[in-house]
Amino acid sequence: MERIDKIIGNQTEYSRKDIKKLILQKRVRVNGELILKSDIKINSQTDIIYIDGKEVVIRSPKDAFNYKIGMIHQHFKLVDVFTAAENI
Repeated sequence: MERIDKIIGNQTEYSRKDIKKLILQKRVRVNGELILKSDIKINSQTDIIYIDGKEVVIRSPKDAFNYKIGMIHQHFKLVDVFTAAENI
């Protein structure tokens, strides 16, 4: 469980200050319920976050790009080691 402002901040281009404003403006919902505080904790794996009625979700590199996320880190043990030429 993590704070909603941290989760949204990690998945979008919004700063935590921006997220607090969105919550005060009653523009954020989780699982359909209106969020009134930025310090509530939710489960990022099971809860669905909506901003202005649109689901905040990242399922592909294109989704990440749309949220201004340019790099997603992957644990080094998940893939084999390649040479520079093999990585191209």
